Amino acid sequence: MELERGLDDNEVAMHRRCDNPLCVNTGDGDAFAAHVVLASAAENMADMGRKGRGGGRRLWFGADRAERARRSRAVREAVLRYGWDQHSIETALYDGSQGTLW
Repeated sequence: MELERGLDDNEVAMHRRCDNPLCVNTGDGDAFAAHVVLASAAENMADMGRKGRGGGRRLWFGADRAERARRSRAVREAVLRYGWDQHSIETALYDGSQGTLW
């Protein structure tokens, strides 16, 4: 997403495709434009709710949170070292504990 301007007070840059603590997707073009979108704070909160994110979920406490951060850091390091490879990143982040849509 390129605005050629700063965000207004009522605007946020919302991650549409990922919720990784350390997102490393900085690509150009359509893929990045669909990854980060301009949204209001209300839209961002609704998106968070649809994805089951936010306070109170056990996923964000203890080892689960630490493991998620560890995986995100590992992906960031791999991208910096070897470049962006969508398939490899999806494989690394998929832990097998939940199904996929496709």
